[in-house]
Amino acid sequence: ERIYSSVMTAKITHQVGLYLLAAVKFAYAFFPKEQYAREYTTVHKVLEQDPASQRKLEALYKLCMKELLSTERIYELVQRHLDLGVRLFEDFRRIAMGEQKPGANAELEKAIDAACADPQDRQILHMMLTFNASVLLTNFFKAETPGAFAFRLDPAVVLKDRPGNLYPAMPY
Repeated sequence: ERIYSSVMTAKITHQVGLYLLAAVKFAYAFFPKEQYAREYTTVHKVLEQDPASQRKLEALYKLCMKELLSTERIYELVQRHLDLGVRLFEDFRRIAMGEQKPGANAELEKAIDAACADPQDRQILHMMLTFNASVLLTNFFKAETPGAFAFRLDPAVVLKDRPGNLYPAMPY
């Protein structure tokens, strides 16, 4: 609703709004929640020889981590930093249109760090940069409006520095 109202009041374009909806979903799904429960990885390793207990621990972990970060919090953050949202979209557009290679955007990273005092807020917005950097292919800018947006992401970028036990099978 927040992004929708920003589009309807012409604070952002519809393309920026659609991009932000996708980026919020990505940030929520791939936010490194495991950094906020370091003990989890230690206990998971201890239970290496007990797969049933590992699965129970993983289920408990996923349940607890759902509470750490909500999509509502991410939407509120994006609403507070619409200027960064527009810049994130422009970075995405240049990558998706082949004007620049996917990769880190140091200038935008600095802008995020300067704009956000809260470390978790910075991390959320950096996840949106990770989304941009991981885009290999998308139908976002097709001439005819697609029924749904699709993004082919580079799993090496998305899962960089993430515990293998959280994503045991590399997506293709």
